[in-house]
Amino acid sequence: MASCPPLESPAAQHISSGDWEVGNISCAFPAVASLTESRDRHEFPFKRGKLVIEVPRGEFTSWLEALGAGLVELLNLSDNWDSNGARAIDERCVQSLLELLFEVAYPNTPPPAIVPTVFGGVQAEWHQKGLDVEIEVNSPNRFAVYCKDHKKNKVWEYDAAKDFKPLARVLERLAD
Repeated sequence: MASCPPLESPAAQHISSGDWEVGNISCAFPAVASLTESRDRHEFPFKRGKLVIEVPRGEFTSWLEALGAGLVELLNLSDNWDSNGARAIDERCVQSLLELLFEVAYPNTPPPAIVPTVFGGVQAEWHQKGLDVEIEVNSPNRFAVYCKDHKKNKVWEYDAAKDFKPLARVLERLAD
């Protein structure tokens, strides 16, 4: 299998290009982990390979299975899945979304809804606690974030490729 080009996102700074191969998506979070740390390994097969996620034991357990199952559903979509020319999901976009989520989400953050984009990307969404939060990944190094705070009647959008802090603060509110 061919290796994907290395990612440039801050979340991927400790992962080498050899850790990722097209068809197999494998990741361990946090990226730098103790060799003695106990970890949970979750495997999700899909048509073109297998999604493997490792996390510290007991962390993210409330939503990891749902997240993995949702991502596999999307990874099984073929080109033209919407009958209007939509592209199949790019494994590198799934990889980037996972890296971002484990960088900014809290173990008690509610699980996001996962939806495909017609450009071969993925989107994670939360619509609860008076907040609408959407993270769209249409290329491996770009994260478009949309947030609407219904209580404060505020809307903001930004490219989160370089600064994850505003997104982390919003996800913290969802985790409370």
